Amino acid sequence: MQNDLKFYERLKKKREALDKSLDEISDEIKIDTKFLEALEEGNFDVLPNTYIRLFLKTYAGELKLDIENILDEYDAYCEEHNIEAKEEEEIERETEEESKLNIEPTTKKKNISTIIITILALVFLIFLLKQIFNEDNKSKNDDLSPIDTTTVPIDQSDTSDNIKGEKNKEKTTGTDDTTKELKSTIDSSSINQTQNLNLEASFTDTCWVRIIIDQADTTEAIYYNNNQGTWEGEEKLRMEIGNPNGVSNLLLNGRSLGSVGKDVPVILHINREGIYRRTTLD
Repeated sequence: MQNDLKFYERLKKKREALDKSLDEISDEIKIDTKFLEALEEGNFDVLPNTYIRLFLKTYAGELKLDIENILDEYDAYCEEHNIEAKEEEEIERETEEESKLNIEPTTKKKNISTIIITILALVFLIFLLKQIFNEDNKSKNDDLSPIDTTTVPIDQSDTSDNIKGEKNKEKTTGTDDTTKELKSTIDSSSINQTQNLNLEASFTDTCWVRIIIDQADTTEAIYYNNNQGTWEGEEKLRMEIGNPNGVSNLLLNGRSLGSVGKDVPVILHINREGIYRRTTLD
């Protein structure tokens, strides 16, 4: 009789046979009861296909059912109902929404950074020229002060040459200092613009994570207490988290990104500025 049951119906039957409630199972495998209930009812529209497969695998394992058999039956169900195509349409829709947010390309950000550096350099140069001009006027005023020629013989040519030499030395020194400071600023800016995205996460509980790197490479894994994960990209990372409460710390290039969310699975869209978009899967 049990063989006549569908794979999701067997989940509920086995749970009841073990005399366990949905709340008890939820506490043990850290999956919200509403998702477990949806799995038992065969309601697979509540989450994307990737999450359904993960939750089915975890739930079936907890109930000591044949995981491979459950997943094979689910794959057949997906093929019959074209679920993979639906998930791809969802990703395409989110990508279109992203483009509507008018997020500036990296090249624009580089141009803005260049403009800011140029403005700062001009302000500094104006300040430097003003200082040189004030020192020049001060030197001229000093030349006009009374001198006791009866006690201090002065060679006018030597004095003029010394003053010119001091002025040239001040200008040269100021220019060298400005050049070094501007070069340091530009080098620092270049490093920031070319630095890769280094994402690190620490885990305190069982958590499934899927990372899409620069909309090309995809990795996914289940992490456990005291595990750590690291990922690297060039422009953009999309991080899907099945159990946000299991993530204790999320760092981007050594900088904390704060709380990732609570209770329900979440999608984080990350660029050089940090998390620029956050969506849940309710």
